[in-house]
Amino acid sequence: LVSLTVWGLFLAHGFGQSQDADAESDWFTLEPGDLWAFEDPAGKMSIRVLEEIDVGEGKGRAHKVGWFMEGQETPYQVEYWRKDGPDYLVVGREIGGRVLIFDEPYLFLTEGVKSGDAWQSAIKFGGRELVLNFSAGEKETIETGVGTFEAIKISVKGPPQSVERW
Repeated sequence: LVSLTVWGLFLAHGFGQSQDADAESDWFTLEPGDLWAFEDPAGKMSIRVLEEIDVGEGKGRAHKVGWFMEGQETPYQVEYWRKDGPDYLVVGREIGGRVLIFDEPYLFLTEGVKSGDAWQSAIKFGGRELVLNFSAGEKETIETGVGTFEAIKISVKGPPQSVERW
């Protein structure tokens, strides 16, 4: 269903802001060609906005986003994201070569999150529902191979596992 490890990683990078960035728009936009690179215990990865498309089924337009392992030209995961005001929503994903559009887009990221914030998001598809609970911890200074960031620890709890990332 959903790899919470990947969600946790993305949330960490979405909420962390480089000390060199001028504004949030500098570090999280949804334009074709945008790329975020990061490292996880599984290795070096990147997330790339591939294109903006009409996802059909009356769901409007969304950005096709690929998740890549270092050195790979083909994404290991593809999702469809849309920005709605301050919120970033997942409209669907590709699984086994098929595009699956969710019954309703679900919230995976919002701008302006603060320590102590919490939210719940449900992934609904084909009569099934998976509930994810998000909570924002304290702001911390994180040093990485690409710079120093002020980041908020995000906990994601839900089946099949729970993760914490910055």
